[in-house]
Amino acid sequence: VAKTFSDEVSMVKDGRFVFYWYEPDAAFTLLSPSSVIFPRHSAQQWAQGDRRTAPKAAYVNKACSRNLQYKAPKVKDFLSKISFDLQEAQRLLSLTQGGMSFYNVSCQWIRENRNRWADWVSGATSCSAGYGLAAMTGAFLSSRDGAFICK
Repeated sequence: VAKTFSDEVSMVKDGRFVFYWYEPDAAFTLLSPSSVIFPRHSAQQWAQGDRRTAPKAAYVNKACSRNLQYKAPKVKDFLSKISFDLQEAQRLLSLTQGGMSFYNVSCQWIRENRNRWADWVSGATSCSAGYGLAAMTGAFLSSRDGAFICK
């Protein structure tokens, strides 16, 4: 048993082991590990101490400030629209294990996938509740004509 996660990574990379791993994570991606598939989770069996079925499924989600909607509504809107499937996330993470920085992987993805992320970005005059259209001068407007930003 390894004392630290770094020790565990080194041990697994140096030999053939059965090890626990979760996705998305890049630590063992380059090893192309095989999955051990257990039968679907049985709460009844787990309650009796029988762990021969898979653990309960976990949901990986996005988390943010409780009041982000009020502090930065466009950021909250953007974060709520971001979507990657597991295979795509794993592929991107594996690039970091191959030597690319997270920054370079991100920049490459952004350059190559404008059609995906463009829909995640709200227009400058797409206002959330409690905000109104404003001209470049900051004056509020009653229509989109001359609107520059939400304020």
